Amino acid sequence: MKDVLSDIIIPCLLTAISCGAFAIQFNIRPAHLACASVGAFMSEFIFRILELGGASETRCSLAAAAAAAVYSEIMARRLHVPANMYLITSIIPLVPGGMMYYTMSALILNDIDTASELALRTCGIAGSIAMGIFMVSSAVRLLKYAADHSEPVKKKRNTTKKAEKKLPKKKPPQKRTYKNMH
Repeated sequence: MKDVLSDIIIPCLLTAISCGAFAIQFNIRPAHLACASVGAFMSEFIFRILELGGASETRCSLAAAAAAAVYSEIMARRLHVPANMYLITSIIPLVPGGMMYYTMSALILNDIDTASELALRTCGIAGSIAMGIFMVSSAVRLLKYAADHSEPVKKKRNTTKKAEKKLPKKKPPQKRTYKNMH
């Protein structure tokens, strides 16, 4: 139990707090800060659970990013705000910033083998985050498009003849003369 608390729960809580503080920089309203922090907690939690289960970093990132995208879409619909507000805060814990730093450090130290290995891992993680968001975003758009266009086509009645009869006849325009202007 102590391992679960120290390996999963405490880091996820600290992630939620730090991402909530980061969300303040994005001018997210105080009413939405808690929800944005919950998204960060959730994505970090999913990442750590899958990582403890033995999944690779890219698979963990893909699943956590997809979950963060689903959460942000749901919250955006419920609270009538843009999904990006929750999505950006939710994926911050997944971004491989430390790995990017070590990649650049290895390049500066002229350790090309380590730099190329770290760069490949970094690109894999970044790509899996992007793919997780893309899959959910595309699915939401397809579902929304299907819902908007699933209405049965109604037959239009030919009302032009009736409408023409009911409309009053227009008066012909008057000729503009000097007398009409004054």
